[in-house]
Amino acid sequence: MDVDIFEPQSEDYVELLRPDDIQVGDFLIAKFKGGLRNSVNYKYVVQVTQIVENDIEVMGLRSDMDKKTFKKKDSNICFDSEDIIAKLPPPNCILFRNRKIYV
Repeated sequence: MDVDIFEPQSEDYVELLRPDDIQVGDFLIAKFKGGLRNSVNYKYVVQVTQIVENDIEVMGLRSDMDKKTFKKKDSNICFDSEDIIAKLPPPNCILFRNRKIYV
């Protein structure tokens, strides 16, 4: 059975009801438009770096080959709070070759 890493398989996530629930440092699942003519919705794990009014600045996380560990990407992205799918619990963090990896 194939499991999509971005579709929650347990109750370890919190559905967001209000933008007030979001704080700097939170981990979220967010949707972004992409593909041909921006017709595809992609889901990514992100960490909130800054909040200004209704705009949220996040740093994306890139998954490793096993889709269970994530590393931070260096670029930041701004998006609207309406694009948030869920708030994730804080992950476990390990140090590997001088880089933080989130599990």
